[in-house]
Amino acid sequence: MTPHGAIKSKQLLAAELAYNAAGISTILIRHNDKRPIGAWAEFQKRLRTRAEIIAGRKRYPLANIGLVCGNISGITVLDLDGQKGLTTFNTHLAHLFPTTRTHLTPSGGHHLVFKYHPGFYTGAAFLEGVDIRNDGGYIVAPPSVFEGKQYQVIDQTIPADITTVPIEFKRRTTPQTPSAPRTPFPIPSDMPRMLDMVQMAAPRKVTT
Repeated sequence: MTPHGAIKSKQLLAAELAYNAAGISTILIRHNDKRPIGAWAEFQKRLRTRAEIIAGRKRYPLANIGLVCGNISGITVLDLDGQKGLTTFNTHLAHLFPTTRTHLTPSGGHHLVFKYHPGFYTGAAFLEGVDIRNDGGYIVAPPSVFEGKQYQVIDQTIPADITTVPIEFKRRTTPQTPSAPRTPFPIPSDMPRMLDMVQMAAPRKVTT
């Protein structure tokens, strides 16, 4: 392993442990990829232990980090696919959602991370370029790398509440019984130095 790889593996381990400490269910994602390593249905019901995370990282030190969405982690994510998703959100949806934690993906997409809402169903193309990741779904999270580019946190705002489900997302909703309210973020203060690159996004509208 190169020195750069060694540093990167430590950063990934620290980040995954921080997510776990914040109550987020994590899974291992293939290096430079978006696909999980092995089955992950179990982690839709429970968080991995610290020992499991460390053991997994010893076997796959450069694996990306996946965050399991939905009730287990207390998060619902709007996945905006590149410029088309951004345009759709800013044109049709921005006024319906509060400012929230935001991740920038390597392809120029955005993950808008909200507190869990049981009225959203994991699926694709509810509107052009707008997907939902909720129960049964996951996202790849910072500081993971895909095609040589890093996922980044561009707004550290605590995940906001979604008060209503917009009509555009009601056609395939499968409500579930929510657990007690949770606030999974912010990540603990010992998060790796990757957060030094964080920049606050503009309020409400997402910009590139």
